[in-house]
Amino acid sequence: MQLEINIAVHDDSKSPMVVTSLPTVWVGPSALDHVLFDFNPTSDSRVANIKALCAGVIRLMMENQMSSQSAGDSPKVRASNIAITQMEIAQMCAVKAFFAK
Repeated sequence: MQLEINIAVHDDSKSPMVVTSLPTVWVGPSALDHVLFDFNPTSDSRVANIKALCAGVIRLMMENQMSSQSAGDSPKVRASNIAITQMEIAQMCAVKAFFAK
């Protein structure tokens, strides 16, 4: 499975017109696996959205890892690993927030 994420940034003080449109991020199976994208027993679209957004950031960090490894830049690889772990945690906390009682 591959997922496409489109994000537009709006200026809240003006009419809802797009101020900035960010490039599309394609998220492949590896990044989707990090957030267990297919696990959504409630079929809640908010859960899918959170997981997709977090998987998009993870994918960007995975790309950063690969380019840094070939350049022999271990601080970037380490920072990317930490960012991936933190995004996994953020995704779990965000999903939990939807169902907190």
